[in-house]
Amino acid sequence: MAADAKIHDPSGLVLPARVTLLVCAAVVTVAMTPCLGLLNWFAAPLCLAPLVLGILGLMKVSAAPADQPIHPGPFLGALLGSSLLLVFSLLRLLLGMGVI
Repeated sequence: MAADAKIHDPSGLVLPARVTLLVCAAVVTVAMTPCLGLLNWFAAPLCLAPLVLGILGLMKVSAAPADQPIHPGPFLGALLGSSLLLVFSLLRLLLGMGVI
């Protein structure tokens, strides 16, 4: 792949999906620190944003015209990554009984 090649994204959802996934990963990582478990109350709903963007992006991929295909990779990454982060966040809430 050439250095100047760009991902064709007529939907405009690749960048928001990636950014929200990175923000969610940072918040969940900080929330795994002992005594910061309360932050998971914010991390769990925050993980829904890249999940929804991933689903919307995959819907756009399937509806894309044949002459302008969209690569599903970034959307699958956002979908799977946010699902995993959501599970980690909810498990941390469950183990800490929602407080610790």
